[in-house]
Amino acid sequence: MNLIRYNTIAVLLLLAFGVRAQDSISGIRLPGQLKYLELTQPALFTDNAAALGTAEFPSLGSTYASGSFQGGSFRRPQQPAEESAVSFRSERMMPLGKFRFAGAFTFDQVWSRRVMMSDVLDPYRGNPYILADSVGGNWNKQFYRLDLRAATVPLAGGKINLGAELHYNASTGARQNDPRPLNYLNQIDAPPSLVWHVSPVHALGINGWYRSYKEELDIKLVNTQNSQNLYKLLGLGEYEHGAPDIISTGYSRNYEGSQYGGDLQYFYRTDKLKIVLSGGFRYYSEDVTDGTSKPVNAGKYTYNEYRSSVHLVLPAHMGHSLTLSFNAQDRKGKEYHQVYDAASESFQTIFSSVFYTGTQNTFRAAYELFRNSGDACSWFAGVEAVFTDLDNRYAYPRNKQAAGRGRYSLYGEKNWQPAKRTSITAGMNAGYVSIFNNELQYVARDYSSGYVAAAVLHPDQAWLTSEAFLAGAHLQHTFPLKDGSRNAFFIRGEGSLTKPTGSGTESGLSGSRSSVCFTIGILN
Repeated sequence: MNLIRYNTIAVLLLLAFGVRAQDSISGIRLPGQLKYLELTQPALFTDNAAALGTAEFPSLGSTYASGSFQGGSFRRPQQPAEESAVSFRSERMMPLGKFRFAGAFTFDQVWSRRVMMSDVLDPYRGNPYILADSVGGNWNKQFYRLDLRAATVPLAGGKINLGAELHYNASTGARQNDPRPLNYLNQIDAPPSLVWHVSPVHALGINGWYRSYKEELDIKLVNTQNSQNLYKLLGLGEYEHGAPDIISTGYSRNYEGSQYGGDLQYFYRTDKLKIVLSGGFRYYSEDVTDGTSKPVNAGKYTYNEYRSSVHLVLPAHMGHSLTLSFNAQDRKGKEYHQVYDAASESFQTIFSSVFYTGTQNTFRAAYELFRNSGDACSWFAGVEAVFTDLDNRYAYPRNKQAAGRGRYSLYGEKNWQPAKRTSITAGMNAGYVSIFNNELQYVARDYSSGYVAAAVLHPDQAWLTSEAFLAGAHLQHTFPLKDGSRNAFFIRGEGSLTKPTGSGTESGLSGSRSSVCFTIGILN
């Protein structure tokens, strides 16, 4: 354990301060340099880590801290009314001998206020089997994330690059009023990868994908004299037995899942044109279990995910970038009816079946026009359209939720250098959300109060089917720490606003949702 801790500290120091190798960049670090790589070297930012070794890039990194706040009444029902956060992030990508590295460490301390109908860290990650209480309250959450990617330079006579990745998430969250949920989450992604150079301009890539997910939820009551209602959600407004469980001491639930899959890529690279084609598949399975000494199957959540994308870049002085992507998920939720068997002292399944099904299809198209100045992007402008079609169903009663949304955005950024060693960056975006599908069918039952449907399903459908205006802007000042230094200090402010138009909503959601963020850091 100590060896792991020391190695982690060494990696974080490497990311924060870097090991300088010879690179093509001279002078102060500028904010447009990373964007320049994103636009002109798309292979570096795929899910294939081995592609890091297929292109030359300089040593680039940043370390910064930020404070943010968001709030407003235009929100989903299980989102916090207000949320503030303090964050730290250190990231770097760099060549080192015969290897190429990229990585980041991120920490977020989050204070979420007035969270209702959710006792888990993220109620919107897709799993319908979540626990909720009607009391709600304020949460304190911590999120830790470590991302590492490594690749070799071409081996075997310049024919093969090998790569590996590790992504580790550790999160915890707690609420300080009864019933008191305490969550621990751990997630590890470890995909290996390879790139085969068919010729100087053609290459094929393959990467595997593995994910391990575990979340532990422990709910306790300090005041055991007052019982609390606990709802075991099943999806689309349904909850177990149509009535809440009455708890007087506490409750526990575990989520444990695994994901497998992989991707194939095709790379075409010349000085005048770069193409990246990618397609992949993921299968995820997650078991939900209540209790520890005598566990009960609370549900099984699975999905198939299909992914594809096309990225074309004309990396000229005045360059062009076109991205098309499609993502499809087919989701299923299986329920178990169990009875306690005294002979085996365990719960036995007498019936199980899939009751919850869902699909979500997302198509994205984006075009960017950009101008390069040396090894940095001096300005870029883009247009983006994202279409999302959601269809969730419950077998009995026959509930249905369908929502189709289109988001259209215009965005851009400009870098100025009023002096040789300083820069000012300004950017803005504007967008609109339109609705092309809105259908909700909820069948009320005599033995159920319909409380969850009224508190979660109906307001969530109202948010999903609300047309809205989007706007945002940011401003950054970058300047050297001292004469002759390649490091640059920066100060950044940004904000966003989402305002519904009042049309297309099921229940007339109003208000707005806004966010602000202030960041200070170093580019190195």
